[in-house]
Amino acid sequence: MIESIEASSHIHEIARGIVSRILIPSTLTRSILQKYVRKAMRNRSWYRLPRLKRALLYTASKTIDKVRSRTLRNLLEEILLEIELAGTMGRAIYYGVIILMKQTPILIKTLLYRTKQLLDKLLFLGINYLNNPPIYRAYG
Repeated sequence: MIESIEASSHIHEIARGIVSRILIPSTLTRSILQKYVRKAMRNRSWYRLPRLKRALLYTASKTIDKVRSRTLRNLLEEILLEIELAGTMGRAIYYGVIILMKQTPILIKTLLYRTKQLLDKLLFLGINYLNNPPIYRAYG
């Protein structure tokens, strides 16, 4: 049982990494950070974020022209991923990645290199999963 929990958490970590590579822009600028602040307020994920993360994102969006620090970039990417996963498209891609990894475990390496080509399939699988009633939801 503990092994299955560890394997499940490992799959979720890999899925979060893949979703991050798909949805988060490669360069973080002031305009991108401001868009994410507005998006977080629109989908109500702004108030679910801890105060420290909100303060970091807000301050960075007001003061930094381009994020150069690797540490700051990693922190901001984590915050932006939480905002993306609060939306429908982010959740659909996240569950699509998990379902695809469960169906064919060999595709993990393919997902890491060709994520843009599989975006339609990931969206289809994820939206299909989210539209199913909770009783019928299964990862695959």
